[in-house]
Amino acid sequence: MRDEETVRAQIARQEARKAEASIHLIEGRIRQASIRSLVSGTVVEGDLERHIGRRVQLGEPLFHVAPLDWLRAELLVSEDQIADVQIAQDGQLAALGEPDKHVAFVVERINPVAEVVEQRNVFKVRVRLKQVRQWMRPGMTGVAKIEIDRRPYVYIWTRRLVNWLRMKLWL
Repeated sequence: MRDEETVRAQIARQEARKAEASIHLIEGRIRQASIRSLVSGTVVEGDLERHIGRRVQLGEPLFHVAPLDWLRAELLVSEDQIADVQIAQDGQLAALGEPDKHVAFVVERINPVAEVVEQRNVFKVRVRLKQVRQWMRPGMTGVAKIEIDRRPYVYIWTRRLVNWLRMKLWL
């Protein structure tokens, strides 16, 4: 701190402050870079390797986390059968991974707008599973049956044909 070195000392102090500010900025960014989920569960979608070395925008989803203690299922119901489905109806589903084990459910929500899936119009129906089994995972597929009122077998077997004829002949 001699008189002729005062300028250099001030420059050195400013550079030290600048380095401290850079350190604080980097530490803050590291704190912001930590990944946290709002729910506890299992990562069901997303790949960390895809994001290594890449900048991500604030709010951009990196992973999808699903709680495995309560699961819902999404059924695709054909447009010619959606009229029979109502909220609070019971049913059962069987996953392709465990076809011999049936899981009971209750219809929770019926999407009011049809969507095209695999070149056919379907309505998405969300159901709440009454029990969750250890083997169940998000993304599984299977078959579901919704319990509706009792109908004669002849009606069940001929229903699609009769509806097709009604549409073609305008009956």
